[in-house]
Amino acid sequence: MNNVVEIRFEGPLHISEDKFLELIKDKSEVVSLLNEIEERGWKWRLWSVTGIGVVEIDLSKVTFAFKEYIPDEIMRELRDRRDHFWFEIDLGEERPKLLKALSVLDAKITVSIDEVDRDISLGIDPFNKVITDIPNLFWDGIPRRRARLVDAKKLHSAILFFLDKGFKFESKYEREKFQELSQKIAPEYTFTIRLNLTIFMIEKVPSWDKLVGNLYKFFEDRGIAAKIDKDKSFLSIFEKPIP
Repeated sequence: MNNVVEIRFEGPLHISEDKFLELIKDKSEVVSLLNEIEERGWKWRLWSVTGIGVVEIDLSKVTFAFKEYIPDEIMRELRDRRDHFWFEIDLGEERPKLLKALSVLDAKITVSIDEVDRDISLGIDPFNKVITDIPNLFWDGIPRRRARLVDAKKLHSAILFFLDKGFKFESKYEREKFQELSQKIAPEYTFTIRLNLTIFMIEKVPSWDKLVGNLYKFFEDRGIAAKIDKDKSFLSIFEKPIP
């Protein structure tokens, strides 16, 4: 009996950049963006790729774990939950052989905007139009050459390029890093607003993260990079669910 089988899967693909470009040739917007990145003299490299492919596995070397979820009657009634059964496969320490990459669903890309210093770079997801990572050029936690104002301007300009393309920040941390970078570039355009907030309809109060996200979006839509300083006494209200 032949224990080696081919399985179609969805997950991480370990492929070359040439294969990546071959698989996304029908995604004109992504291809056009990558071409424009190269035309600007920047370099891009794959960080991670998610897609659909076919792998070869030896069933005699894997372990199957049977899983089940059987909800109680309350969950069935109120949440419309049903029995659910599946297998998990432990493939061990050896990665299965990728026979064929069929398609790309998503990818994370690092864009280097400086020929000398690869730290002056951005992380982007061109499929979902998201800026995933902005380096802190002025953080001295790791050894690196001292960042100059010209480096900050290069990075700031690159971020604006992607924002003009409709990209958004993946998290509030990237928004805050962009605000700090913008302040380095043009401190004369930085100003402070202090808000005194009073809760009057407690059932409508969102979590702190959601509140900050909404405020950041409000300012972003008006061309303002914001960073909200946290008042511990105020923040503690939003760190736990409000009854």
